[in-house]
Amino acid sequence: MNEHEEIMVLAHEPWAGFAKAFWIVFSLACVYLAMLLFVSFSKLDSPATGHEPAPTHQKEKHSLEKDHHGS
Repeated sequence: MNEHEEIMVLAHEPWAGFAKAFWIVFSLACVYLAMLLFVSFSKLDSPATGHEPAPTHQKEKHSLEKDHHGS
């Protein structure tokens, strides 16, 4: 670069309301992601998933029947 050349800086004035629009969109996106996370974790706890363990009294009854029949 020559000593006589001037350095060009590319810049522009910020758009009016850009920061406000950014924070509105950012907060809506966070709320949306939080809702997705909440819904996905609530589905894991529902009995419809088929991963519910058997109640304790049924396990004990089954083991007593095995002992009673001599198995």
